[in-house]
Amino acid sequence: MLSKRRNNLLAVATLVVALGVLAGCTHTPTPLPTPTPIPLTATLVPPTVEFVIQPSTQEITVGLEVAIVAKIEPPQKIDLTWSVTGTSGGKVFPEKGWAVIYTAGGNPGTDIVTAEGTTAGGVWIKQSTSFKVNPPLTLPPPITLSPTFTPVPPTATPTPTKLLTPTGCNFTSRKMIRSPLPPASGGATASFLAPQECETGIPADTGISVGGTATNVPRDRFLWLLNYASGNYYPQCDNVSKGECGANLSRGTWGVMAYLGRRDCKEQLHLVLVTVNESDNARLTQEMVQRVPSGDFGFTRGKLPSSIEEVASIEVETAGGICN
Repeated sequence: MLSKRRNNLLAVATLVVALGVLAGCTHTPTPLPTPTPIPLTATLVPPTVEFVIQPSTQEITVGLEVAIVAKIEPPQKIDLTWSVTGTSGGKVFPEKGWAVIYTAGGNPGTDIVTAEGTTAGGVWIKQSTSFKVNPPLTLPPPITLSPTFTPVPPTATPTPTKLLTPTGCNFTSRKMIRSPLPPASGGATASFLAPQECETGIPADTGISVGGTATNVPRDRFLWLLNYASGNYYPQCDNVSKGECGANLSRGTWGVMAYLGRRDCKEQLHLVLVTVNESDNARLTQEMVQRVPSGDFGFTRGKLPSSIEEVASIEVETAGGICN
């Protein structure tokens, strides 16, 4: 009886030892360390916005106006919204776009003009400039001369001022000569604010903002910007596929998105602002839309509308290397 109980205890002990051995032989895997997330170092760099102001001043008299054009680098189309804060009560018109007119309010003080918008990639940009608004100028009372006053004749004839003759732009690309188009009639005048005469390093084959001021443009005439290169004129459009062509004119400020030159090629270009009558404006827009499939938007001088008149022009040079 005692022997049988010992045998049972021995069996139990053997089983316990065997289970212990098996447990000691079981491999418990070491858990893998949790990977540390790598921080993203790339950040979206917002474009820069520069204001071109005409006349170039940060001081203005109450009630007067200046034109402001926003230059965006790198060039891209952004729908800017404009606003004015300050003590003068100034305003901007229009409130959207990249070329506006700022009108000083009726009170002396300081106004801050701000443009803001979002890029196609979702980056928000904002730029501001301030204007000191001065009270109206007060003219001194007229001087009353004594009846006995006798003017003293000059002792020498003043030397007339010598007018400086423009020497042209200092470009390194091949010179292009362009015959001017018929001049504007009716007293229409215009200027370029961006880009400016003789400016170099203009981005090629990408949309840039071109604009300036214009006065005395008849209501029945329409502004267009032409890019003259390699013997052809290239009309510019905000969106040629939608027929949004010509230079928009609003309260003395004009502007259009332009695509200038060939990519990576340094070229001298002539930017020519012209007007056409209403019927030629419609025909030119229609032809630009029809040329979308071919991508050939160049017009020789003989193919331009017969009513075309040149209002202003400048010469610029694109960035890149010298191309044939």
